Amino acid sequence: MSTAVVIGSYVGSAWLAECVASLPSNIPTIVVCDPHYECGTIGWVHRNTTLDEFLFLPDTVVVKRHEWIYETIQAFGVSIAVNADPCVYGSFMGKYRRTILDKIGGVPITRDKFDAVQAETAFTKRYCAAETNPVRVLFPDLRDGAHFEVKNGRENMVVGNEHLTKWKGAWSVTTVESCEVRDKLLSGR
Repeated sequence: MSTAVVIGSYVGSAWLAECVASLPSNIPTIVVCDPHYECGTIGWVHRNTTLDEFLFLPDTVVVKRHEWIYETIQAFGVSIAVNADPCVYGSFMGKYRRTILDKIGGVPITRDKFDAVQAETAFTKRYCAAETNPVRVLFPDLRDGAHFEVKNGRENMVVGNEHLTKWKGAWSVTTVESCEVRDKLLSGR
């Protein structure tokens, strides 16, 4: 059974180095720079690798404790979501299985941040419905909150626990619109 950690990023990301440095060094890690947001990365892995399973994390995640990564990677044959806010696989974070991606016909292409936000619910719901076992949620208490900070030139909602921290750049209609503008400038999306 082949597995890896997959990081979704973009060329020139100010987030990537810290994310990669926080991961266990003894687990294969693949960084995918794709202009189609999280679905672009998940779809690229599905089309271009033979991985049976992979743990997807955005580059805006910093891992504080490695135990949950090992546990997730070693739990073969099950899909595992990191959190469930605003839906299971919130921010697309979690372990995906090739057999389920094949079953649902792959991953949608998201042209812009609005598509990505819609896919966060629609695609992950379809994925969960196709899974034969209930999708386990590692951290059901990992939810959006009221903690904000500026990091890497943008305001972020900071979501975290003792295992990881995620900096979210989009959490409302207004922030999705500003992401569109920022992303075009930063990454040519």
